Amino acid sequence: MVIEGYLFDAYVEGGRIAVWIWSQGSVVKLYDSFQPALYVIPDKRLIAFLLARHVPMRYVIRKDFTEQQDIRVLELLPGIGRFQEIVRAIEDIGSYTYELYNADIPLEQRYFFERGLFPSCRVRVAVEESVEKEAAYDVANGQRITSQRTTND
Repeated sequence: MVIEGYLFDAYVEGGRIAVWIWSQGSVVKLYDSFQPALYVIPDKRLIAFLLARHVPMRYVIRKDFTEQQDIRVLELLPGIGRFQEIVRAIEDIGSYTYELYNADIPLEQRYFFERGLFPSCRVRVAVEESVEKEAAYDVANGQRITSQRTTND
């Protein structure tokens, strides 16, 4: 089954993004897993702090757009449910001791940007029914989503 409609809302719900699509007079609520990354230039103290909180991390090279050069940063993947908690905890360590990247962009806005979507865009979603009567959706951009269908009464 294919659902076509207009994307009209997205927000964080639990550890994922809830997405609403208006389709043929009803609405479809989809859940998408989303792993926003946070970047920081760390020191040993911050690394110990993050390890104690079991935050997945790795070093990567990213472009610093203000300096127009590549920099080595620590990529943090705390999960969408812990993202703001980890940002606040890092900021609380030392009143902006650490330079954070991508920490102040709202998660819903990042979701749209990283998925190549925008509010009210037309989407086409292929639906595969599973044994549990949940549905797995493969959005045109290749993302996997599970769904809970709701209709207008």
